[in-house]
Amino acid sequence: MLTFLAYLLPLYGGYLSDTKWGKMKSIWFGTIVGALGHIILVIATIPFIMSNVLISVSLTFISIVLIGISAGFIKPNLLPLVMDQYFPKHNVIKNIVENDGSLEMNYDQGNLIFFDYKATLTQICSNFYFAINIGCFFSITTSYLEKKYGFFMAFGLPGLIYCLLPILLYFIEPKLILSNNISGKSIFDEIIPIFKVGFQTGWYQRYKNNEFWPYVKEFFKFNNSVTEDLINDVIKTIESCSIFAYFIVFNLNDGSINSIQVNQAGSMVTDGLSNDFYQSFNPLAIVILIPILDYIIYPTLAKYRIEFKSYNRITFGFLLAAIGSIIGAILQELIYRTSPCEYFATDCEIEPRVAPINAIWDSLMFSLQAIGECFATITAYELAYSRSPDKMEGFVIALFLFTNAISAVLGEFISFFAFDPYLTLIFTFCGGLGLICAILFYFNFRNKL
Repeated sequence: MLTFLAYLLPLYGGYLSDTKWGKMKSIWFGTIVGALGHIILVIATIPFIMSNVLISVSLTFISIVLIGISAGFIKPNLLPLVMDQYFPKHNVIKNIVENDGSLEMNYDQGNLIFFDYKATLTQICSNFYFAINIGCFFSITTSYLEKKYGFFMAFGLPGLIYCLLPILLYFIEPKLILSNNISGKSIFDEIIPIFKVGFQTGWYQRYKNNEFWPYVKEFFKFNNSVTEDLINDVIKTIESCSIFAYFIVFNLNDGSINSIQVNQAGSMVTDGLSNDFYQSFNPLAIVILIPILDYIIYPTLAKYRIEFKSYNRITFGFLLAAIGSIIGAILQELIYRTSPCEYFATDCEIEPRVAPINAIWDSLMFSLQAIGECFATITAYELAYSRSPDKMEGFVIALFLFTNAISAVLGEFISFFAFDPYLTLIFTFCGGLGLICAILFYFNFRNKL
């Protein structure tokens, strides 16, 4: 429920930010609600409250809803706000001279430096994603605290850290460049008339003849209610959203069947570690790889003028995530063949209860899918911002995040079939679907991105 809310509610949070509140107010609201959600969650784990199951579960439910609402207002607005700090929004050439160890602009002397806007956005997205996964990596700490000290400590530490965010925002806000791109209108009220005209009788024939949008522009040529700029904004948004549709399958491999992947580790030798420990290799791989990409691989490619285009990065990420699930299928088949319970290994009660395979092999699956995020997800964030209209950035990023909600629903549906002896088939199905998705994406966007 938390995952679904966290990726569904950004649609409303992004819409409200673009039309009425702006990014900063939306982030403030999300931060305060999130702090309240964390406080309630910690209260629910106080020992004498936990002894009353009804009260404890009710408080936990409320906290999940509040944290989901918080994510709905923070997720679609935080990255656009960070990207708004970079100006100008195009490539520039400047002279830079070193003065007393610091770099200063000087237009009379110094070195000529080219600032690539697209490369800068990629760098910002990478840093943003790096920070997210530093946070995710601390799940190792909370798992340890829960095992040794209980839920109160496990939820109390991140709750305490989270409650520092309002203080942080208070000091940071005066230093930020805040965009005034607030339309004050409903996006849907502006867009619906365009689609009503576009999908009039004969729309499919116009689409086949590449006359769909020219027809719409011609219709509104003498109608002041819809401008050509607005129509162009809608076209840009649709182009961005068509990219996002492929991420439904990518997310399915990368997180939406996480419970099945974690349970797989429980069927192997864990050397005393909890089976959910191995999913920590996902953020660990990201934290290690992003600096390597930003400071070694991408600069080296740029030095030799090798362009690793957006569609190549996304396709590569899709392939890695799919291969991760295929490795999961291979491991599951090996578990079935070596377990004392054979094809009913998940709940095996025969000693030894697990297959003689070390669960560390699961880290390969989690790591490959994480590396896929470094190429596919980061690039998608960049495209979502750079290709969205000025007054629709939050909403477009929310549409990208919404693919996670759809994937979560699909993952939940698949989990109904996630029992022995069909687990190998589930991994194979998800991995195969991912490979097909990668191939389709490549051929569909190789001349567009």
